[in-house]
Amino acid sequence: NMKQPEKIHGAMSGSSVKKDESRFHKIVVRIISGALLIGLFTGCVYMGHVYVCGLVASVELLLFRELVKVRYNAFFDTIQDTIPLFRTTQ
Repeated sequence: NMKQPEKIHGAMSGSSVKKDESRFHKIVVRIISGALLIGLFTGCVYMGHVYVCGLVASVELLLFRELVKVRYNAFFDTIQDTIPLFRTTQ
């Protein structure tokens, strides 16, 4: 006799998950997100050179951070043994 798992309070039912992941909902979310990002970029361009430079610097910083994180996660064992204080040097 297998015991049924207890229902977790606040968990989504199967029908609500299916409804939440509907194709139409995903398309609407992507369209809204894309429009907001385009609007943000356009606003930065219209604000001037300093804001564009800030945007470029922010994107480069976040890209570098992501690349270091990927490399660190992929080669954690090697890095931990060979490069002391690797996380503090980035």
